[in-house]
Amino acid sequence: MRAGLRRSVVWKVMALVTDPVFNVNDRVVTTVDLGAVPAGTPGRVILRNGISSFRYRVFFDIGGPNGTDVGHVTGDVLARADRKGNRK
Repeated sequence: MRAGLRRSVVWKVMALVTDPVFNVNDRVVTTVDLGAVPAGTPGRVILRNGISSFRYRVFFDIGGPNGTDVGHVTGDVLARADRKGNRK
């Protein structure tokens, strides 16, 4: 495969990402209920996977000493949050 052709394929794949992109350690808030995690719960992104669409593992601050983490969360059910856990 020629280098020019390979570059154009990569750009087309990157253009498919439409959900908001979060980085590791970004503070987020859920916008919908996720099983045991109610909507509006603050959390922190601990892992980001994917190339053309991203999935996240998020650690949520649910009462108690340990909290909980949820994997395979898409960006469309998350929103950015400030340090206090309020939605931006």
